[in-house]
Amino acid sequence: MRNNPELVLRVALRYVTSGRAMTAAAGGYFRVNDLILYGKYKNHHGKIVAFGVDPKGNPTIEIEPIPKGRKQNKVMGLFKIWHDPPPALRVQQSVPNSGGAPVAESPEIDDDDE
Repeated sequence: MRNNPELVLRVALRYVTSGRAMTAAAGGYFRVNDLILYGKYKNHHGKIVAFGVDPKGNPTIEIEPIPKGRKQNKVMGLFKIWHDPPPALRVQQSVPNSGGAPVAESPEIDDDDE
């Protein structure tokens, strides 16, 4: 049996557009137990419990609200959440400065004009 390049491309395209590939791609960015923000205004805190796929093949995520109380876990679309705090901000916060207080850099003065 010869490999038909058109068939191979169709199968690859189907896999890439399916929920399995999207969940695998998102798994590199989000992980279980990550703290996130969700909701219409991204003001609800939660923790990722699991990843999944809905019947149409779209990636979903299961979130445990914080504080838990009597609240139930929520299942929603993967692309409706944010990190809490975002990874770029987390890296900036983890770098300590020498004095503990923020240091403003002074502008360099160019005396060559005179």
